[in-house]
Amino acid sequence: RGKNRNKSKIGARVEQGFAVVKRLWGFTKVRYRGLAKNANRAFVALALTNVYLSFAQAIDGTGSPVMGESGPQAQAQHPGGPEIQA
Repeated sequence: RGKNRNKSKIGARVEQGFAVVKRLWGFTKVRYRGLAKNANRAFVALALTNVYLSFAQAIDGTGSPVMGESGPQAQAQHPGGPEIQA
């Protein structure tokens, strides 16, 4: 149980960064640009994710601006969330 708990803590922290990249910034598909360009784009996106999450943690202490909010209003504010039609 202890080993699994440690692995799940690390996994959750890593997956949170990918959630920000995919949901908040819309990086769900990658078009072919060449290995070097795609790798560079991914490295920059993940580096900015670290800055974004660090900033959010410094502001409110959660470290999870996307996952910490819930409800229809919070989901409508994020570009990756469901659209509310009037």
